[in-house]
Amino acid sequence: MYLTYQEYTEKGGQTCCEAAYPRLEYKARKVIDTYTFGRLIDLTEQSEAVKMLMVELVDIAQQADERTVTGVSNDGYSESYADVDYNKKAAALISEYLSNEQTAEGVPLLYRG
Repeated sequence: MYLTYQEYTEKGGQTCCEAAYPRLEYKARKVIDTYTFGRLIDLTEQSEAVKMLMVELVDIAQQADERTVTGVSNDGYSESYADVDYNKKAAALISEYLSNEQTAEGVPLLYRG
């Protein structure tokens, strides 16, 4: 686990309830692991950048789960929903938060080589 629920709430996370948190944290962690090629998996303590990124990713994962109604038609009853593109938002946030972060050996977290 990269971020506990207590850390999540202390760092400003508000959209996720404690019961849903393990699933959303796992989803966020797996996305980070994909982009960092698993460089964070064996670390006992995560950097502040990773923790703040986790807050953002958990929040957008929660938003993606909650389909927001953007329009309703009454006669034939239909609803329109806002589409939250989790992967696109996650990629942008990962790039923003981790672009200058490195492992203890000096390897950039997002290095693809």
